[in-house]
Amino acid sequence: MTTSKTVGNRNSRNREIAEYLILFFIFGPASLYFTCTGCYTNWEIGIASSIFSGYFWVALWKGNAHGACWLDKKISWIERPVLRLSVGVLFIFFYTVLVVAIGYFAFFTLYLDRDFYDILLGDPKRSLLWPLVITFLISTFMHGRGFFFSWREEAVNVEKLKSERLSSKFESLKNQVNPHFLFNSLNALTSLVHKDPELSEQFIKKLSDVYRYVLDSQDKEVVSLGEELSFTESFIFLQKIRHGDSLEVTVNIPKAALEKQVPPLAFQMLIENAIKHNIVSEAKPLKIEVSVSDHWLVVSNNLQRRKDVENTSGLGINNIKMRYEFLSNQSIMIDETPDEFVVRIPLLDFAK
Repeated sequence: MTTSKTVGNRNSRNREIAEYLILFFIFGPASLYFTCTGCYTNWEIGIASSIFSGYFWVALWKGNAHGACWLDKKISWIERPVLRLSVGVLFIFFYTVLVVAIGYFAFFTLYLDRDFYDILLGDPKRSLLWPLVITFLISTFMHGRGFFFSWREEAVNVEKLKSERLSSKFESLKNQVNPHFLFNSLNALTSLVHKDPELSEQFIKKLSDVYRYVLDSQDKEVVSLGEELSFTESFIFLQKIRHGDSLEVTVNIPKAALEKQVPPLAFQMLIENAIKHNIVSEAKPLKIEVSVSDHWLVVSNNLQRRKDVENTSGLGINNIKMRYEFLSNQSIMIDETPDEFVVRIPLLDFAK
């Protein structure tokens, strides 16, 4: 079966071949007609000169085009523009000299039996200057085109990330105030009211803290780990009321790490994710451990997946990945074994 990707590759290859043929058979002879009218007085010399001219068009045009594309992949115009420009200029110069040397040696030395060094270095203005000028004009277009596309792609990505950030904030708020969370919390509170009024009061206070934090943090890109930990402890308290001893959460975070920063709700989401996707029962208690290793916040749990959990879009781990991509060049790490699921998220350190 022919896929759209295969068709696209084929069309791209055909277009590339057509460009080579046009440069070699049309641009080469046409430019020679205007620059060397005497070359066509003899058909043998005319054919050889046309091949020579076509070689220059193909080698200089397509070579620089491919070189510009290769450099665009290796060095970003957006991140390192000065280095990209410097390397581009050096590439143009040395590549052009190499192309000219090969072309002159093949045409003048091998075909016309003339001295190679005399042709190449006897009149540098004629032999090297014009090819370099023409190549720089071509390359200015090619490299400028690469810069424009890089800039446009970066602008599109920025807008995309802004949109995803807004979506992330909306999903974050929606995820916390969704009817399931509220229903489960109120249901747990109902069973507590008559049994333990004091605990019921604590439950209401923690539930209020959770919602207040969600509302206060929705406009923030990062919060301190201390703030996130305080909020997450309130969330854990609500979950332990619901699950009892079936849920064990151990938190071991040194004070020095509390000033580090994380995206709001990221830590809490990892706890919720573990509870949501694993069995939590007296027979199979869920054990979650939270610690700090180097510059990473580590959340691990014993793996006992539930089969009745739907694949929802919500915040999720992909949402956390997306927010880290927006904030920094760091990403989260996920390790999964048959018995354990571990997520590591970077602790950020933005100047306040």
